[in-house]
Amino acid sequence: MEVLAVGDDPALRRSDRRTVDDFDALERAAAVIGLGAGVDPADHARFEPLRALLGAEFAATRKVTDAGTLPHSRQLGVTGRGIAPRLYVAFGVSGSPHHMAGVERAHTVLAVNSDPDAAVFAHCDIGIVADWRDVLPALTAALAEAASDRAAAVPVPLPPPSHPPENPGPDPGQRTWSLL
Repeated sequence: MEVLAVGDDPALRRSDRRTVDDFDALERAAAVIGLGAGVDPADHARFEPLRALLGAEFAATRKVTDAGTLPHSRQLGVTGRGIAPRLYVAFGVSGSPHHMAGVERAHTVLAVNSDPDAAVFAHCDIGIVADWRDVLPALTAALAEAASDRAAAVPVPLPPPSHPPENPGPDPGQRTWSLL
């Protein structure tokens, strides 16, 4: 065997960039918290208690990943990836069709946006028109209380249903609340 000496090619360069993200985490997640441009990157840490309560993964819109706030592996949508969690909670997401295509398989979509005309409300199951800064602590507290109550409750076995439910699917009507 002969070894060839090949000089450096100025048209090529080697990157030291390494993946520091669990690429498959979004695929396995039962809950995903989506952060959009409506959430300042300096505030992303404020979502950690909610993420821990839900056992959720973070995802983002293209604007957020292009800004380098979250890795591109966390980008949802046509130019990102599609997910199918039981719950997708969108904070500050405008609802671009390109982004929403990535969450169309989510079982339940909860959207929080201060703009009542945001396109995200046309794609969600539950919409809250309010500033995310007001909703996040209230939602986190309510979920923490529910988790505490559930942990303290004594499980009671339910009898099997005598007949199948008449409407086993989700409520076809969109539910939107305003806190403004």
